[in-house]
Amino acid sequence: MEARAPALQLEQRLEMAQARRARLEAQGEDTTSILEEINMLRRSLRTGRPLHRGDVLDDRFVVLDQLGSGGFATVWRALDTQNPSAPTTVAIKVLHGQFAEDKSRRERFFRGAWKMSELQHPAIVRVLEPYGDENGTYYFVMEYLAGGTLHAAIQELEVTPAAALKMVVQVGHALQFAHERGLVHRDVKPSNVMVDGEHGKLTDF
Repeated sequence: MEARAPALQLEQRLEMAQARRARLEAQGEDTTSILEEINMLRRSLRTGRPLHRGDVLDDRFVVLDQLGSGGFATVWRALDTQNPSAPTTVAIKVLHGQFAEDKSRRERFFRGAWKMSELQHPAIVRVLEPYGDENGTYYFVMEYLAGGTLHAAIQELEVTPAAALKMVVQVGHALQFAHERGLVHRDVKPSNVMVDGEHGKLTDF
């Protein structure tokens, strides 16, 4: 996969594009194409160069499609091809590109992954690989749960109130388990609970 351009390089390209736009406007010429480039560069600065279906991370994880995006990272469905005869579906969480060169953000991102990897509990999402770096694309790998988030499942009426309550109780046990080991989840909400059949699993420590 092509390396993600550093934020500084993107900023320089944006400045150059804006300068070209000013020259074209001064000459009375069409600026449609340069405006598209400027918007693309601005999006890249916000979220980094996006992954695409078929991209491969570390010659192992084949990107399939995007599952969701938040303030720090994007989650993708992917295939783990470590065993070529039986590839498995996984979820990959990728740090947004604008944070790639921010050491404190990277450490915070991976600290959560390491914490989750240490918590072996049926109501906590399993982290399979807590650290990954593909040419500045920082990520970690989790088990894939096809049920999506509890928030989405409730909105789409895919779970009954009784089933949702059962999952909340399960997550409560997971929180107790984590607290007994000195770990505090600071963002407990339905969008951070994944649905696995009749079970709820806490994520995003």
